Amino acid sequence: MISTMPAVIFNLLGGTFADRYSRKMLIVLCDFISSLLVLTLATLFFYLPSSPDSFNLIVILVTISTLLNSVQAIYRPAVLSSIPDLVPTTSLTAANSLVESISQLAIAVGQAVGGVLFRTLGAPLLFLLDGVSYFLSAVSELFIHFPNPTPVPAPASDPVSAPAPPSVYSDLRSGLLYVYQDRGMRTLFICLAVMNMIFAPISIFLSYYVEFHLILPVDWFGYLFAALSLGILSGLTLASKLNWQGKERRLLILGAFGDMFICYFLLGITTTPQLSWGLFYLMGVTIGVVNISIITILQQSSDSQYLGRVMGVLAMMATLFVPLGMGLSGIVIEQVGATNIGSLFMFSGVLLFLVIAVATTSKHFRVLLKS
Repeated sequence: MISTMPAVIFNLLGGTFADRYSRKMLIVLCDFISSLLVLTLATLFFYLPSSPDSFNLIVILVTISTLLNSVQAIYRPAVLSSIPDLVPTTSLTAANSLVESISQLAIAVGQAVGGVLFRTLGAPLLFLLDGVSYFLSAVSELFIHFPNPTPVPAPASDPVSAPAPPSVYSDLRSGLLYVYQDRGMRTLFICLAVMNMIFAPISIFLSYYVEFHLILPVDWFGYLFAALSLGILSGLTLASKLNWQGKERRLLILGAFGDMFICYFLLGITTTPQLSWGLFYLMGVTIGVVNISIITILQQSSDSQYLGRVMGVLAMMATLFVPLGMGLSGIVIEQVGATNIGSLFMFSGVLLFLVIAVATTSKHFRVLLKS
């Protein structure tokens, strides 16, 4: 959690940079810097004594992890705001789905084989391979052609009388004002904040859910988590296949929100393992559909000169509220007791329903969902 907090600021800065500078340059530079950071970590692991001081090791890991998270916080808004420049509008949903699917698959495969590779290869070699992969990614990105690069203002004929270019702070402020003054977008981001706080503790709640609610062996933690991950991948694929627009997309998103409420509520009631697996899978599907739909809506509805900053705010929603939700979940479990985990799922579902119900009363929110 400590290493992710600086990324909240860098998400906003990354969005601002994506609107000020060449997005291709930002993407390539971020991968080169990430490569340098990870290769530095690999080098330190190679040359540290076999039994290094634990405090020094923790400081090194936290420092490089914080720097890496900060660089990636700049990278993501640049990528998301570049996609509309690279594909036609009709293919935005499919392109976003492909990007997110690759990311989810990489995480799933990494989690599946990470332990085995760590045991067989060791940490230094794993970090070395990771650093090389970042470097190769940066090199490959040099060959991407961006048809609509960020325009560079022409020099004024009279430098003395020409107004000074806006500062990074003023660009950042104008981007936040752009989001705030758009009522539909503002309502959407409030919903996302609540949703991230509700969804974030799933990984924490799940172990208690298996042990105290379903009363099953710990193996079921893996089964249910796999169902959620598989559902997200299915939802990403489904969103790209449907590619609904206008009122159909609004109905799809609202229906997905309703499905999330039903899944959460039923998970708090059922004690049947197979039904719980199906509900986690279905919830994953709706998460995948909603994520892709929201990204595409923001890309299509945002003014191109503010798109990077809008994507920065979107990334900041996850960076800020996911760890906050995970932190609060521990306090909540201590207060209500792990044996009442089913009630927590039901309460989360009701809270999600109330937030979405209030949001849909906003005409501007409904218009945005079908934009």
